[in-house]
Amino acid sequence: AKSNDRASANPSAFAPVAEEFETARSIHDQAMTLAQSIFDGARGGRPVNCSAAKAIVADLLGSVIRSPDANLLLVQMRRYDKGLFAHAVNVCVLSLIVASGEDFDADIVSLGLGALLHDIGETRIPRQLLRNTGVLNDTERRLFEQHPRLGGMLLAQSEVVSQAARQIVRDHHERIDGSGYPNHVAGDGLSLACQLVAIADMYDEMFTGRNQAML
Repeated sequence: AKSNDRASANPSAFAPVAEEFETARSIHDQAMTLAQSIFDGARGGRPVNCSAAKAIVADLLGSVIRSPDANLLLVQMRRYDKGLFAHAVNVCVLSLIVASGEDFDADIVSLGLGALLHDIGETRIPRQLLRNTGVLNDTERRLFEQHPRLGGMLLAQSEVVSQAARQIVRDHHERIDGSGYPNHVAGDGLSLACQLVAIADMYDEMFTGRNQAML
């Protein structure tokens, strides 16, 4: 009742969400299509289209700045979409929302690009392993845990992807206490951007139920 009272007292409270929602939906749909093309291309052995990825980030960032709430709502509406490219867009949006809301000091475009491409290395992991919904054996887990390193290799030669973005791809499964993978980076070795994307990644994995066997 209190929530309804607040809305009645201030009917313009939801105006920014309503005004941006359809534009944000269109941008998200385009981002999903382009992200699928990027990931499918990488899976087929083609170079990662980093310029297209950067354009996605720019469009998403513009929408997030106009209305973070509209973008968060769209992420929540796609909670049952477990595709790799959908996860990539979700993590990018979540990371941009947090970073823009906290006046993130680092290059926010690099943050968004690293977030969008954080799992690009999974395109080099056998699909049957990624589809596994049971407990991984030691061999399978060691193979899966190489995807951040593989992602870094895929982006190593791109002039479009900054060092900060590549670091996010390489380190998004590292943890501050050194318990992560693949290199057990800890403490000051992890940038704030890496930590932010790691949280967004874990949140979306748990929220959508994607890759539960890998957590």
